[in-house]
Amino acid sequence: MLIQSINLYKFSAVYYLTICYFGCINNFHTQLCSTYHNNLSELLELTQKQQALFEDQLKELIQRVQQILVTEPNVISVPIPVQICGSLRGKFKDVLNLFKLGDSFEQSNYIFLGDYIGGLQSLEVITLIYLYKLLYPTKIYLLRGNHESRSMSQSYGFYDQCLKYYQNHSIWTTFIESFDYMPIAAMIDGCFSFLYIS
Repeated sequence: MLIQSINLYKFSAVYYLTICYFGCINNFHTQLCSTYHNNLSELLELTQKQQALFEDQLKELIQRVQQILVTEPNVISVPIPVQICGSLRGKFKDVLNLFKLGDSFEQSNYIFLGDYIGGLQSLEVITLIYLYKLLYPTKIYLLRGNHESRSMSQSYGFYDQCLKYYQNHSIWTTFIESFDYMPIAAMIDGCFSFLYIS
C-alpha cells in the first residue's frame, strides 16, 4: 500500500488522523428513498443548530441505526482513504469542525474510535453522529468506547442530559441498547488495526 500522507490534526480533545493514498476512490450513492432522505436532512439541520429532536423522532433514529449496527461484525474492515477520529466526549463544536474540515463522504470513509458521550453536549454529539451513520451507512463506522456503557454514561452525565431533555429515561435506555451492537475494533485496509483503549 502506498501512503501519500498521514496528517494529524487536533482541535480540543479531538484527534483527527487523515490517511490518503494513491489510488481510485469508489463512489458510493446512499440508497434511501428521497422522502426519507429529505426528512433526515431536516433532522440533521436541526441537530447542527443544537435544536432537540422530538422523542419519537430520536427513538426512530436510534432504532434505525441499531438495525445497521446489528449487521456489522465485531471487527470491521474499513477501506482507505479514511478519516480516523478519536474521543469526542460531548464536544459538539469540535465535531462540527471535524466534518467541516474533513473530506466529504464521497471522497473518504470515517471511523470513530468511541467515547462519543462524556461532556456537556453528549446528547447533541451522539445524535449528530447517528444521523450521519444513517445517511451514510457504509461510509461512517462507529466503534464502542468505554463511555458507551450503562455505568459510565451515568457517571459522566449522559443519563442526566437525556432526563433533562426528555423528562424520562426512555431515550437513555434506547441509546444504551444500541451501544451494545457497536463494533469493538477495526482493520484499516487490512494493515492498520484500531481498538479503543481507555
